[in-house]
Amino acid sequence: VDAKRKGHSVALNVSNDRPGGTIEFRLFRGSLNPNTLRASIGLVDVLVTIALSHGIVWVAKSRWKDIIAECKSDRNLWQYLVLRGLTD
Repeated sequence: VDAKRKGHSVALNVSNDRPGGTIEFRLFRGSLNPNTLRASIGLVDVLVTIALSHGIVWVAKSRWKDIIAECKSDRNLWQYLVLRGLTD
């Protein structure tokens, strides 16, 4: 599926129709819970770090277990994932 053609209907919008280009994460439901908001921002930070350090091939082949292993470096994010039962 060509993510660039889907625009706002994909979880990761890489449409570069603005000057300088953008990457828009559309993975999360809205929340007013501060812990959920911090965890969402922490997960995006981890995802960006993974992409920059491991490269696109690793990202394309990765599974959830690979991603959450990288989340352990963010103590608050890891606690949130454990609390929500997302580490299995």
